[in-house]
Amino acid sequence: MANYKLGLNRPLPEKMSRSLRLEHILKCGAAKRSLDAPLVSDHYSKVTNAFQMYNNDKWGICGPAAIGNQRGIISAYLTDQIAFPTQDAVTDLYVRATSPSFNPVTGENDNGVILQTLLETLLEGGIGGVKPVCFARLNTHIIGMMDAAISLFGSVILGVELHEAQSEQTDTGTWDYVYGSPIWGGHAITECGYDQQRASTGIVETWSKVVKMTKNFQREQISEAWVVMWAENFSTKQFQDGIDIDALKEDYKALTDKDLILPA
Repeated sequence: MANYKLGLNRPLPEKMSRSLRLEHILKCGAAKRSLDAPLVSDHYSKVTNAFQMYNNDKWGICGPAAIGNQRGIISAYLTDQIAFPTQDAVTDLYVRATSPSFNPVTGENDNGVILQTLLETLLEGGIGGVKPVCFARLNTHIIGMMDAAISLFGSVILGVELHEAQSEQTDTGTWDYVYGSPIWGGHAITECGYDQQRASTGIVETWSKVVKMTKNFQREQISEAWVVMWAENFSTKQFQDGIDIDALKEDYKALTDKDLILPA
């Protein structure tokens, strides 16, 4: 559809194996097959009308746009004022994360991103002058993992495989799996809430809209999920209660051979 551009490339399994794993650093332990989380979590209503398109109607910039809107969520819920990154900051992240680099003047090399590569670029150079502390991959097969992550961090960055059915469902407000619908393509979104008391449980930001996801959609069409740990997260009670900081530092050291620099 003209107003909706996709831009997420398939993950590289051999690369994903070299990443922090969220289940390893949760205080509840990696051995649990299911996790407890509140029935409802809302980290979107304060900014529902402020979510940004970030030119995702023209370019395959969905990954950087998801990061930009996540920063808006962080600012709304964990700081004194709402502050979204500028279009230039989000475009700059897209340029740095693409190879060959995207040209925002001509539109050349608008080929989308691999989500893990995007997060590595974000970790190295930040967005709008702000860098995250680290990021970690979720095991989506653990029951309640996504809900627990949203409760702890406020949002999760998802990679999804959209089908043509979603091109119409986006305007009606709920994504549901439709058997036999042709594949449309890969897309990056920010899940920022859920309601387990309803059939449409997941709540995401995409193309500056708030869209719900059914359990069938989540089960069939989510391909990867990541949490980004920003400095603001480390000061929250839910983060301190839920994350084993020592395990995080140990895993980071084992993965990178560097000491994790924690925010003050």
